[in-house]
Amino acid sequence: MTTTKKPNNLELWDSFMETNPKYTKSFTRAGGFKGTAIDPMYINMRLTEKFGPNGEGWGWEIIDENYIDGTPLKLDPSVKTVIHKICLRIWYKRNGEKCVTGPQFGLTTFIGETSKYIYTDEEHAKKSVTDAVGKCAVSIGVGADVHLGLFDDNKYLKGLKEKYGEANGDKEKTGYTPDKKTMSKAPPAKDNGFIQPSNVDMLKRVAKKAALTESELDSYLKENFKINGVGEVPVDKFSEALNDLKRLQPEEDNTIPF
Repeated sequence: MTTTKKPNNLELWDSFMETNPKYTKSFTRAGGFKGTAIDPMYINMRLTEKFGPNGEGWGWEIIDENYIDGTPLKLDPSVKTVIHKICLRIWYKRNGEKCVTGPQFGLTTFIGETSKYIYTDEEHAKKSVTDAVGKCAVSIGVGADVHLGLFDDNKYLKGLKEKYGEANGDKEKTGYTPDKKTMSKAPPAKDNGFIQPSNVDMLKRVAKKAALTESELDSYLKENFKINGVGEVPVDKFSEALNDLKRLQPEEDNTIPF
């Protein structure tokens, strides 16, 4: 009797499932929801690693794109919230054939408001594409361990950090262990993903010129950027937060204080 070997339908999924913790960041949203975000560039890197360069071994196809009017803004009811929506799917080449994922949507607020002003987001299209590409990538297994909640398992996370060398100061990746003489001259430890104290002070000075107290600044950042406080501003959010605060300053005094 001849037995037919069953295909491993999880082969591609399993090759993508494991995520390097170095490219993740914990976050807390308003309301207390906690999660782990994966760096979008890491997702692109994993797809390139598997299929080849973007545009050659993989890419995406935009199926639909439009702008949706939302509710009137509180600051000016004559202006409506506008949401940018994009629908796309990832294509990739596997075993000589072109494959596609199911379609996913990315949405970003184009015109919105904070508690003090109306804004437009000039990077809304890029954000929507990034959102949709990330969702398509998850559907074939990229970062699946994060989305399955395995990063909440301390034992699992510790194992990953040891594997990728982070638990030992990258010793495993570099093969270098500093001796006592060189340790005193070693470069400072890697940051935790948040801005440096000098940039924290800059935000505080800009906020002061915008007539915000430190507690009001923390509340402002939490409301508009889902950040717990000025001491926990991610590096990639610094410029956006700084420019937002500058808009709150009087027009005759919108320079950055040093």
